[in-house]
Amino acid sequence: MIKRLGSVLLAVFMLAMACAPAGAALKAGTAKRDITPELGCVLGGYYGAGRATGVHDPLHARILVLDDGERKVVMVSMDLIMINGFMSTEIKEQITKRYGIPPERVTISATHTHTGPEGYYEEFGKYPREYIPEMKMKIENEVLLGVGSALNSMQRAQAGVLMEVMPGYNHSRHISTGPLDSNIFILLVKDMDGKPIGGLFNLASHPVIVPFQDLLISADWPGVFAAEMEKKVDGTFMFLQGPAGDITPAGTHGENGWEKIQDYGERVAQEVIKRFDRIETTTDFKVDGRMETMILPVRTMKEALVYRKKMSELEKTVNDAGYGDAERKKRIGWIREKAGLDSFLVPLMKSMKRVKKGRTRTWMQVLRLGDGVMIAFPGEAIGEIGLRLRDEFKPHPVGVLNCTNDHLAYITTQRYYDEGGFESGMGMVYPESTEKMIQAAEEMTKALIKN
Repeated sequence: MIKRLGSVLLAVFMLAMACAPAGAALKAGTAKRDITPELGCVLGGYYGAGRATGVHDPLHARILVLDDGERKVVMVSMDLIMINGFMSTEIKEQITKRYGIPPERVTISATHTHTGPEGYYEEFGKYPREYIPEMKMKIENEVLLGVGSALNSMQRAQAGVLMEVMPGYNHSRHISTGPLDSNIFILLVKDMDGKPIGGLFNLASHPVIVPFQDLLISADWPGVFAAEMEKKVDGTFMFLQGPAGDITPAGTHGENGWEKIQDYGERVAQEVIKRFDRIETTTDFKVDGRMETMILPVRTMKEALVYRKKMSELEKTVNDAGYGDAERKKRIGWIREKAGLDSFLVPLMKSMKRVKKGRTRTWMQVLRLGDGVMIAFPGEAIGEIGLRLRDEFKPHPVGVLNCTNDHLAYITTQRYYDEGGFESGMGMVYPESTEKMIQAAEEMTKALIKN
């Protein structure tokens, strides 16, 4: 009788296990690796600023791996100015070869610190001023070692996401009354006892607080933020740059730039930590990814000349719009700035290895993280793109990543292109390509949240 009862209980247990959702087996692992370059490198975010003479704070690659029992996703965030397509492709290929995780479920992102190095990217022709293969090799090797460490540290976990507005921490540098994406996206990972062991934070805010004239390598405020978060979690907590093409930090305090990055990074960390209690975590946390290769036309001198011919008409429209004198001068300045930047960027693209017959290859990618998604752009998308995607997929939490997998410089809308300005003048592709990228993201997001 006892033996028969034991058999029945075993059968019931096995049936329950078979019926349990695959996501109930969530595991997570994190890692951090030092990628600080040798001194003497050129600071990547300040063209012509000079070579680094010291290290204020080290640069890191941070890795988070999630496994829902069926699929693994890998997220990498590096304290660099940008991610180039050649390097991200090589890293993803090695992750697939060594660990069996396909490229569509691996994101390679940069925090966009402007006081990290040039030299590890090679496909942009005369920019940077030097290419250092050893620097690129070191970064790639450290990331791959970090992914291996994260996989080795995997433990049973629970996770949850949160998206909400966090006002007062960023502002538009293009126009104060323009669209501003102040949304944040948080992924929190806990162990089975409820202790935080890692996660990520997504906000649109350029890391440009550091006084670059000091010529010191620094992760800027994202480095301070991550260090503060890692005092509170038993693992790695990464920052992923949001749609910050036209968005910079607001509310910085302190007597100098180094005090400002400390203050801003600490305050952002405090805002994230106080939201932990509002994040519902679960072991039934599904993960997945989609990625689409895109071949896009690059900007041409022919189109730049067309724009130049339209300048007098565009300036007349501004003059007739009834703006105040300061606003009128600013908008006319945007038109002229874009024309000047066209003259710099279009000839530069002719020297780029990545440009073939007037086109370039890039990627759009979307990750599913529980009931939320992370949409990754290969460059610096502007804030209104983030607002558009977040609004479209309500009530799902939506994170929007910049500087992921590749770099097309600024990714803007038709409105920006018509208005001109720095962002409009420093993009490799036209607004039509922006719409194609958004459409690809929409289709991949719909497929992921449907499953």
